Amino acid sequence: MLLKTRSRSSPCQQASLEKTARAGRGYPGRKSAVPAFKVPDAPPNNVDITEQILTDKVAKARFTKTTTTWQETEVMLTQEFNPVYLLQQSPRETIARVKPKFDELLKRHQDLVKR
Repeated sequence: MLLKTRSRSSPCQQASLEKTARAGRGYPGRKSAVPAFKVPDAPPNNVDITEQILTDKVAKARFTKTTTTWQETEVMLTQEFNPVYLLQQSPRETIARVKPKFDELLKRHQDLVKR
């Protein structure tokens, strides 16, 4: 009986799901919640502003340049520079240690691009 009660959607639960979906948050955790998240007739928020940005009428959109080894590079830099931010190590020491690692990741990226 408890399972039956817990799995049944009440009007309050449905209203809550619809409010969450309209706010563009969350993701349906069960099949019965999916309809609240599917609103094919509703345009996305700020469509006019996004279109103006993409057509360079309001602002310039910039692409973020990355490498094929970007994930590894970002993780390595975060790990290596944390002691600098915490004043446990000098930037000069860190750069001396990080540069060879970064150069290796960049070389691997260039090798991957050449394939």
